[in-house]
Amino acid sequence: MRTNIRQVAALAGVSRTTVSNVLLGKEGRITSAKREEVLRAVEQLGYLPVRSSLQNRNGETRVLALALHDPLLARSEFHSQVYAGICQAALENDYDVLTVLRSAPDWAVNRSAVRLLDRRSDGILFFQSDEDNSATLKALALHGIPVVACYQRDVPDGIAWVDPDNHAAIHGLVELLVDSGHTRIAHLTYKVEHQFDFRERKRAFIDSIEQADLPRLAGGIVETLNTVTIEVAEQLVATGATAIVCGNDFLAMQLWDLLDSMGLRVPEDISLTGIDNQMPSVHRGLTTMEFSYAKVGVLAVEALISRISGKSAEECCFEVAPQLRERTSVRQL
Repeated sequence: MRTNIRQVAALAGVSRTTVSNVLLGKEGRITSAKREEVLRAVEQLGYLPVRSSLQNRNGETRVLALALHDPLLARSEFHSQVYAGICQAALENDYDVLTVLRSAPDWAVNRSAVRLLDRRSDGILFFQSDEDNSATLKALALHGIPVVACYQRDVPDGIAWVDPDNHAAIHGLVELLVDSGHTRIAHLTYKVEHQFDFRERKRAFIDSIEQADLPRLAGGIVETLNTVTIEVAEQLVATGATAIVCGNDFLAMQLWDLLDSMGLRVPEDISLTGIDNQMPSVHRGLTTMEFSYAKVGVLAVEALISRISGKSAEECCFEVAPQLRERTSVRQL
């Protein structure tokens, strides 16, 4: 149930105008005591100020907001291609794209939805983040803001998503390795709580091994926090695996370097696969699954425009199929 400004004013013992001025930073001659009362009431009631869409000129802005938790993400090859797809689709549909970078006001610490509720846009696109954004997404859904999340499906009701088919990618890699004669297959992934794709890839690996009726190797799923260390490489080698399915190309390329340093050859001693088809993997000959990042961006915009036009979140969810890029890092046994 939404809390309104009247409830905040009543609890704080002030007028609605005073509440509004405190939240907008227009405090003038408001005493510090009254300001503290307002902020306590806001916190106690969990109030989020949201501007009505009716206040927008002509009822719409023709702007799609892109919410980035970390602006540096936009510099990666991965996100730049998604962004290119977003811009392409926005242009074709006569929309502008707004990158939301503004920080939340001091009274809204740990309530990041605040900066997204001022109706500067008709809807919001979310990039995946290491942060847990579930509270923000719930707040946006509660206030009827059209939202599409890229690269995650574990979203609240009312939020649409666009996501690669991680299960198809992992299943295809395991199937390729099995067809190549491999029966001892391990998995290298990140130890992350909030990144949906790596959790799904791990789950898909377990399912694929079971479907292929292969043995589960003792210690055959190895997780690393950020980078692959020599200890991680040694763990994988100790499993006796002849092939390793890596959660992405970055992990695969790091592991490849470490295996080289250990005197092990790819693919003669160990076969490697990745996901993403990043440029270094192309040059080195890594077998990988590719998702069209640009297509993710295009579908995200199309899904968001459909949400803005009134379609349900369930009708606006899309899955992007992978493509196998078979190279020289897998050998036939």
